[in-house]
Amino acid sequence: MLLDGAFLIELFKESGRGYTQIPYETVKSMKKDFLMLQNQIPYSVLQGIFEIQEGESARTTLDLHVICLQFFDICNPYKKVCNLKENPKHILHLYYIAFTKPQPSSSYDCTSMLLKSQNITIPSATQLRDHGIKLERTSQRDHSTYVQFLNDTLGLPFLDLNHIKRCALANMVVYEEINQGTNKPIASLCCFYNCLLRTEEDVAYLSKKEIIANRIGNHKDVIELFSGICFDLDIDQSSNYLSEASLDINRSYQSKLKGWFGRFRRQFCGWPIAVAVSFVAFLNALGSISLVISHIEKYFE
Repeated sequence: MLLDGAFLIELFKESGRGYTQIPYETVKSMKKDFLMLQNQIPYSVLQGIFEIQEGESARTTLDLHVICLQFFDICNPYKKVCNLKENPKHILHLYYIAFTKPQPSSSYDCTSMLLKSQNITIPSATQLRDHGIKLERTSQRDHSTYVQFLNDTLGLPFLDLNHIKRCALANMVVYEEINQGTNKPIASLCCFYNCLLRTEEDVAYLSKKEIIANRIGNHKDVIELFSGICFDLDIDQSSNYLSEASLDINRSYQSKLKGWFGRFRRQFCGWPIAVAVSFVAFLNALGSISLVISHIEKYFE
């Protein structure tokens, strides 16, 4: 364990120098191994080795947090852990904290949920699109689990789906099942995306909207990723911070008027030529109606 810990510390330092002596493919394979739950080393061991190696230069425990997250290409690692109040148990736990912090600050707060029903499902991405509901990439870049549904617009966090992220998501869900009790933001988010991504057309649509970046293979691989993670996964709705958002989406989707308007807008206003044709047809209809009215008036006169 000490030898493995010393190797990890040196590898984290080397990552800041651009892996000059380690092939990138080797590093990518090691990242996946380090995020597997069964391969975790107690973080206290890593911290002790780091302090012995660095001596007085290791001013705070924050230094190890930052170089560890930089190794896994976490955006803004200092901001993710500067207010960290809990000590990480291991590297996967630190990655989990960085991925889920800050907690979602929308109205869909898992602490206020009282729902105890069965898992709530939502329509797929293309079904929502065809119904007139917009799907956009959220502007909350620091919130990896932030989802907002407001004014018939569903804001979703960006997911860069590569082989490392696939391994991380699967292991974080298992970690939640074992350690997090009822609070399971990663499992909730994966189930949410599993509902949205049911067909290859759904994956293509979210890719086009730059909500997901598919780097693991074809569209079918993305579907299998989330369906595999969510297989036989049961989430108590009182712990699902997306339950209320799902209910709002379903209420909007069940509106017949919005559905008709959404289909009309997609079929006749989706591209410039269709808009021009629809406008000409509308003018022809107005002309025909006015002509009929004028003939009727002349007839009665």
